[in-house]
Amino acid sequence: MVLEAVKQDGGALGYASEELKGDKEVVLEAVKQNWEALEYASEEMKGDKEVVLEAVKQNGWALKYASEELKSDKEVVLEAVKQDGGALRYASEELKSDKEVVLEAVKQNWEALKYASEELKGDKEVMIAVLLSAAKRDAPEGCSQYFIDNTRCVLEIIADLHETNTSLQQNNASLQQNNTQLEQALREAQGTKPPRKRQRRGEANFLTQQVTEASQRLVQVKQEKVEAEEGKASAEEAVEDEQDEKQDLALFIDKLQTKMERLKKVALAGGADPAEVERAVG
Repeated sequence: MVLEAVKQDGGALGYASEELKGDKEVVLEAVKQNWEALEYASEEMKGDKEVVLEAVKQNGWALKYASEELKSDKEVVLEAVKQDGGALRYASEELKSDKEVVLEAVKQNWEALKYASEELKGDKEVMIAVLLSAAKRDAPEGCSQYFIDNTRCVLEIIADLHETNTSLQQNNASLQQNNTQLEQALREAQGTKPPRKRQRRGEANFLTQQVTEASQRLVQVKQEKVEAEEGKASAEEAVEDEQDEKQDLALFIDKLQTKMERLKKVALAGGADPAEVERAVG
């Protein structure tokens, strides 16, 4: 009867007997229906990894009711912060210093950074994840102070992205030059013609010599034709590869420039000096 009740309303676990609050089948059904039912489960069930995983998959904040041992379990905490980054608040101090856990948390919700260790609050990779997470939300109210406190780091990241973008543009220019050279090589391959030699010899052996040279030249011409065709095919393939690479690079540069614009917006929203932002991006 209780099993059917918690399937309909997980919160009904709060009215169950102590014995049933420790019954795994009942508790599992309860947290599947309502993650908050974990609050009413027995201490044993709050320390059961399967039960807690089921609860945090429903809502990361269920980590609040998990045992101290499971708050230190990386698998459980990762599931929780992936569902709600704010669940980092209830993770163990050790996992608040775990870069993988913190990155997952701030990707889901940039505000989870306030629960991370002081060391990771100053980590550039974490900072980038925070900025991109906030940028997706168009820098909502509340994040400005954080960006003001970390303006220098924001500008450094923007400058790094600008440097990367400049490098990619230089590579693109190099690819264009290579493409031009390949196209020239292709034209030369298409226009290859075997040289002609004419020699005059004594009347007695002139015809014999001409036949021998013609035969040799025929073999050479055939070989040159094969090589020219192979060169043409290779050049055409190389040109196509270069063009594909150029297109991929151009697409990546566009995406990078879009991210830079978002980060500029974030930095400005956080109170950064517009002149410093412009200098950072060149």
